[in-house]
Amino acid sequence: MDAQGDMVPEHIKKYTGAYVHEGFGKIDIYLKNNDLYFRIGDLNHKIGAKDHQSFAAYYKEFDEGYKFEFIFDSNNKIIGLKSDIVDSGGELTFFEKK
Repeated sequence: MDAQGDMVPEHIKKYTGAYVHEGFGKIDIYLKNNDLYFRIGDLNHKIGAKDHQSFAAYYKEFDEGYKFEFIFDSNNKIIGLKSDIVDSGGELTFFEKK
């Protein structure tokens, strides 16, 4: 259950957690009202699924969108994510799940 007491499907909960990059810091993926959100520094927003591995967030205020691609190991366990939320020359940056 999430903080509101709602039943949260297991396939959504597996994405939650802290994802860390030594140089760029931490991205938190968390649940709010059965939806996934990200937080990095003061920036936080809902992310929507594109498929079982890829999600995106879009900010109308900045006309900016961000990608979140979750990386799975051979046992279908999430080991990290790649995102363009930080500026790394147009490449997706890997954040390890802790």
